[in-house]
Amino acid sequence: MNFWTKNEDFEQCAKRHLLHMRKKTEACTTNRHKKCAELKGLELSKIIMDLVGLAFVALFYLVILVGGLWMARQKGLFEPDSWEEIVLAKRELGLCLGIFTLIATEVGGAFVNGTAEEVFNRGLLWCQAPIGYSLSMTINGLFIVPKLRAKKYVTCIDSLQDAYGQTMGGLIYLPSCIGDICWTAAVLSALGSSLSIILDLDVRVSIIGSALIAIIYTLCGGMYSVAFTDMIQITFIFGGLWLAIPFMVTAQGVNIQDLSIKDWIGEIHDKEWITYIDGFLLILCGGIPWQPYHQRALAMTSTKRAQILSVISTIGCLTLMIPPVMIGGIAKATNATLYPQISFESNPSNILPESLYHLTPYWVSVFGLSAISAAAMSSVDSSLLSGASYLTHNIYSGIYRKSHQSSKSDNVKVFRISVLVLGFCSTLLSLSTSTIYGLWILAGDLGYVVVFPQFIGSVYFPEKLSSCGSLTAGMVSIVLRLLIGEEMIGLPPVLDTSNVFFPIKTLLMLISLLALIVTSKLTKKVSQQMK
Repeated sequence: MNFWTKNEDFEQCAKRHLLHMRKKTEACTTNRHKKCAELKGLELSKIIMDLVGLAFVALFYLVILVGGLWMARQKGLFEPDSWEEIVLAKRELGLCLGIFTLIATEVGGAFVNGTAEEVFNRGLLWCQAPIGYSLSMTINGLFIVPKLRAKKYVTCIDSLQDAYGQTMGGLIYLPSCIGDICWTAAVLSALGSSLSIILDLDVRVSIIGSALIAIIYTLCGGMYSVAFTDMIQITFIFGGLWLAIPFMVTAQGVNIQDLSIKDWIGEIHDKEWITYIDGFLLILCGGIPWQPYHQRALAMTSTKRAQILSVISTIGCLTLMIPPVMIGGIAKATNATLYPQISFESNPSNILPESLYHLTPYWVSVFGLSAISAAAMSSVDSSLLSGASYLTHNIYSGIYRKSHQSSKSDNVKVFRISVLVLGFCSTLLSLSTSTIYGLWILAGDLGYVVVFPQFIGSVYFPEKLSSCGSLTAGMVSIVLRLLIGEEMIGLPPVLDTSNVFFPIKTLLMLISLLALIVTSKLTKKVSQQMK
């Protein structure tokens, strides 16, 4: 703009120019303030929403904690001699409560998060874990539970100790116990990530807070508190996930009709069949010597009810697969370009919380977050309960104090210390390492290769087995499993299994079983002297 005209001197021109620049500056400042105000408004709105969401989740946690402590008080579990009540609810667990707690135990954080992830990545066919573990409950109920209940066992490890001696039987289950610790750590880690996505909450705070809640009510109330809180948690899981589905389906950029049957189901290529069968058998059979399941089956009032519990819980778990399956498909059908913050491809493990956060109204996502929290808590408290029961009954009472029977009050003290120790280890592991899933996979494999064949032997033909046979089979199977390596924890393979046209882990399990039978037959007399 030319400010200087023929009829003006330089001074007048300068004044007009300064006036113009001042107005322009004021206008820019005003616009900038407006933008700053808008940003501040959005930031304030986000803070308020996060605070409301945090208050809701805190209320949910408070309900769980108070409910668990109330049940402990109602059942008199603060008494120092309440050992039977804490571990097995005096074998008086009702059918309805038993169904709720078993379904909640199975439908944990990995169940809902993992199912959504697998459907997104590879389809329903690859959701082996929820299907395999669910079916293993029915197998247990029909073929295993009647034999365990007939001998009035407290844990499923009692069967191993009766067959192979107290020490050997207790040591056999150690890989499964380590697996429970890694599993709890993985669940806490996943929960922390979910809370951080939706509530912008520090992961460490989420993990420590969730762990403390589960530790407190499990420590105080044992089976009764865990079962009662599981009933609350399964209600949130069911309601929270189903509530989110209609909002996700109708969200902008979601074209669920574009997905083909192949997208939903997935496919198995020719070379994948061996790995697929191996993985499914590992999950199905590895879930049979699963203490959290057996603890509930052994707590029922009768064997018939324990079998009914198993079948109905299987159906319930498979039914609760539907919401995470749908969420995984919805995520696959979402036009991610409309949601630049979404990281489905780069971080598929967070598909469930990110779908809740971006594809539903905020209040729905917070309610869905309570479902994720409930699923995680139900897994954590069950792992703590089963692990502490094993350490108290089978290790402390069965091995350490086997010369003279420990008192009920001593068992209660050891149980509560065990809950604290297991909770601390799991929490520390979830905060300090990135190889949790790898450790859990390795522990799960060892459970299948080592524990499963010896557990089946102890149930069906214990008189033909021996401690020496158990020791030999355990050493052989552990060495062979370590030799094939584990990529997720950086364990290199020594044995090349690429040309083995047979499910390799199932092969190792059969070798372990064969070693157990043959060695036991050869050393039966020696093992009897060792007992």
